[in-house]
Amino acid sequence: MAIFHLTVKTHGFGNDPKLNALRSYAYRSGTKIVDPVTGSIYNYTSKQSEVVLTETITPSEFIPDWMKDGARLWRSVQTFEEEGGRADAQIFRELEMSLPIELGIDAYTTIIRRFIREQLTSKSIICSFSVHLKPGNPHVHMMTTLRDIEGGMFLNKNRDWNKVSFVHELRESWSRHVNDALEAAGLDQRITHKSFADLGIEREASVHVGPVHLGKRNEAYKAKREARKQHNDRARVINSQRGKRRRHHARAYLTAGACAAKLGASLRNHPDDVPLSILTQPPSPSLALSPADQAAYDTMHAALPDASRIYLELGRVKRSLGREWNWPSFLAQYKRLDKSGDILDALFAKELIWVVSRSPELAPGFVTLVAPQSLAKAVQKAKAWAQAAKPDRVSTLDGMIVMATSAMQDAPVDSETDAYAEALAPVEYLVTHRAELVRQCQKVAYAIDRPLSPEVMAKRLSRVFSGVKQPESQAELVDALITMEVVFAVKRRPHKVADVLDAVPPECRAHFEGVIASVLGTLPVDAGHEIAARALPHQTQMDMQAEFNVRQVLSNFQLSDFGHRRRAMAVLGKTYSWSDFQHDIQRQSGTDSGWQRAWWDGKLESLKGTPLASFLETMPPWYAKSSPINPTAYPMGAYDPQPEETLLSALNAQRLMHPDMDVTPSHDADHGDIRHGAVMARQSIMESEGGRSWGDVAKGSGDGKSLGEGAASPNGW
Repeated sequence: MAIFHLTVKTHGFGNDPKLNALRSYAYRSGTKIVDPVTGSIYNYTSKQSEVVLTETITPSEFIPDWMKDGARLWRSVQTFEEEGGRADAQIFRELEMSLPIELGIDAYTTIIRRFIREQLTSKSIICSFSVHLKPGNPHVHMMTTLRDIEGGMFLNKNRDWNKVSFVHELRESWSRHVNDALEAAGLDQRITHKSFADLGIEREASVHVGPVHLGKRNEAYKAKREARKQHNDRARVINSQRGKRRRHHARAYLTAGACAAKLGASLRNHPDDVPLSILTQPPSPSLALSPADQAAYDTMHAALPDASRIYLELGRVKRSLGREWNWPSFLAQYKRLDKSGDILDALFAKELIWVVSRSPELAPGFVTLVAPQSLAKAVQKAKAWAQAAKPDRVSTLDGMIVMATSAMQDAPVDSETDAYAEALAPVEYLVTHRAELVRQCQKVAYAIDRPLSPEVMAKRLSRVFSGVKQPESQAELVDALITMEVVFAVKRRPHKVADVLDAVPPECRAHFEGVIASVLGTLPVDAGHEIAARALPHQTQMDMQAEFNVRQVLSNFQLSDFGHRRRAMAVLGKTYSWSDFQHDIQRQSGTDSGWQRAWWDGKLESLKGTPLASFLETMPPWYAKSSPINPTAYPMGAYDPQPEETLLSALNAQRLMHPDMDVTPSHDADHGDIRHGAVMARQSIMESEGGRSWGDVAKGSGDGKSLGEGAASPNGW
C-alpha cells in the first residue's frame, strides 16, 4: 500500500572529503559519464534496469543551456565549490521520496514535476531527479542546488533552505500531491506527513535501519545502524505493552455502557424515583484490570492515596525506556522501598540505578524524561549507591547532575530575542504584546514539563494556521496555542492537568475546563482518565457523566431538546446543564404527556408577564404544532413514525395465527383508508394484548386528526 517517506540530506566535503557531485549524479541516474576535468570514468550502467526516468528541471527565468544538462550542471557545481577553498563545503542537497506502488510511471512523472515546480524551481532551485522502480519499492532521488542563481551565475548560498520550516513545507506538499494523484486514480488509499503525536495516536514510531553492506566499511554507520535497531526493538516492546493496556481498558467501555443502560431502563419503566447517584457515578477504572492487577491496585491505594498519580508518572518513564510496568510490579517495588522520604523520588532513584548499572546507553534518555528537580534528587541517591557498588559509574552520574542543575537554573528565554521574533514573524500582524504572549505559553508548557522553544513555537503556529478557523487577535492566538498544550496534557500527562489549569490565565480557566471535559469524553475510562477528571470541578464531572448517559439512550431529535431548554433558560438569566437535563428526564418520565412536553408545560405555568413573553420566543417548533395524547402516552422507545406499516405487519401476523379470519388489507376508493375488516382485526389484537382501544389511539373521530397525525406527534414521548 502507499506509504509516506521523505528524507532530506545535505552532502558535502565535511562528511565525505572525496565527494564528487558528478559521480553522485551518475550513480543516481544509472549512466556512464567521463569527468571532463579529471578524466575519471563513472560507470553505473548496471543500475539502468531500475532507473526508468532521469530529468533536470530549471526555473522559468533565463537559464543557460549548460545548466539544463545534468552532467554539465553538476560538474560545474563541483568545480565552483572546490575553487571556493572550504574544506567542509556543502555541494548539493538530496531529497528521497517513496512513490505509491498502486500508480504507474505516468502518475509518478506528474507528481514529481508538480512538486518540483511548486516547491523548488519557484524558489530558483535547480533539480535533477531519477525515478527508481525497485520491486516493491518505487522511489525518486532528487539532487538540488544550494545557491541562488542570477544571470546564469551562482551567488551566495540561501540559508532559508536550511530551515526546519522549509522541510515541513516539503513534507506537506509531497503528501498533498501524492494524495491528489491517488484520488484522481479512484483509489481510497491516502498518505500523511503528520507524526503519530500530531494525529493523536499513542504509538512509538520506528526508524529506517538501512542496508547492512554499508557498515562493512564505515564503523560510524555501523554503530548508527545498531542504535536504530535498538530503538525499533524498544518501540516494538512499548507498542506491544500499549496494545495490551488498550485491550484491558476496552472493558471500561462495557462498564460505561451498563451505566447508561440503567438510565434507559429507568426511563422505559417510569419509576417514581430513581437515585441519581446510581447513574452519575463514573465507572471505576479498576474494573478494567485483571484479577492480579486488581489486587495490587487495591493494596497500593490502601497504602498511598495518590497511587494512581505515582503509577502514571513512573510508568511514563519506564515505558519510554522499554521497560514493563504494571500494578504488581509497582507493589513489589513499593515493598522494597525506604518509605521515609518522597515515594516518587525514591522510585526514580531506583529506576536510575537500574539504568546506570544495566543500560547506561539509556542515561541521556532518562535525563529528558524526568523533571529537573526530581532528576537532581534521584541522581544524588543513585550516586551514594554507585560510590559503594560501582565507582566507575560515578562520572556518569556527575554529568547528569550538571545537566539537571543547568536545566533548573535555565530561565525562560526572553521573548524579545531574535529567535522568538523570527518564529512570530508570520503572525506579527496579530501580536500586540509579544513578551506577554510568550510568557503565557511558556507558563503552561513548563507546567507539563514541556519547554517551549522558538522552533517548537514556529511548529505550533503552522499547525494553528493550517486549521479551518484562523485566529483574528492575539487573545485567540494564545487560546489556540494553550489549547494544544491542554489537549496534550489530557491525553499524555493526565497527572499534570491540575497544574495546567493553575497555569492558564484565571479568566480563561472555565473555558479550558470545558476543553478538558470534551477531550475526556473521547478517551477510554482508565486511571489517567480518573486523575484528569479529578482536576475538574465536581459539577463539571457530574455534567460529563450525565451527558454520556443521556446520549446512550436518546435519539438525535430528543437530544436537540437540551439545546432548546438551555436557550430558554438563558433568556431567563439561568443556566441549564446536562445534569439538570438528566434529572428532569428521570423526574418527568412517568407523566401522561411525556417528559419532553411536561417540562415545557411546567415552565409555562410558572411564568407570567415579560419573562413569559421572552420564554415563548424560544419554544421548540414541535411544541406549538402538536397537542398531548391523553390519557396514555407512548413510553420511551415506543414512538412509531410509520403506524400504517406497523399495522400491516400486525395484520399479517394475525393472518398467520388465524387463517380463517379475513384480514386482507385493501383501500376504499372514496376514503383511502384501510377497510373495516382490517380495522376490526386490529381492534381485536390490541384488546387481546391488554393495550389501548382503537378509539384511545385515534382520539375519536371528532378532533379532525387522522391516525397518522395523532400517532406520529412527537410530544407523546
